[in-house]
Amino acid sequence: MSDLLNAQETPVISKTKELCASLLELESYKRMKAQLDAFVEDADAQKLYQDLSQKQSELVQKQETSGDLTEEEIQAFEDQRERLLMHPVAGGFVEAQQGFEELRDTVVRYVTKTFELGRVPTEEEVTPKQGGCCGGGCGGGSCGSEGGCS
Repeated sequence: MSDLLNAQETPVISKTKELCASLLELESYKRMKAQLDAFVEDADAQKLYQDLSQKQSELVQKQETSGDLTEEEIQAFEDQRERLLMHPVAGGFVEAQQGFEELRDTVVRYVTKTFELGRVPTEEEVTPKQGGCCGGGCGGGSCGSEGGCS
């Protein structure tokens, strides 16, 4: 077991490095990395993102303490969110974050399923099942299935 956990060049480490190199060569990776880099260089985009994150935290805290948000508060948040997503750099940053998360989740699903099955899984075996909340939660995305999150 310790051979897998240390940094020695084992077959698993070698193949993991190959996977990493393959990921770096993906056009989608390069695009997402460029979006992240652009965000780091854009103070206005960062301010939009920080302001929205702060507003979200405030609304979550208010909802946890007093229970209800007003329609005006919800609409103001949605308007602010839409401005963020429409900003080319800030919206690209959000898109890149989601893309990296999806890429990571796909790799994790394959590895996890390999451990479970004791063999390389098929695409069908690692594809998330429809019918529930995407990603196991109801925050931030729509499920696109009947009986989804509301």
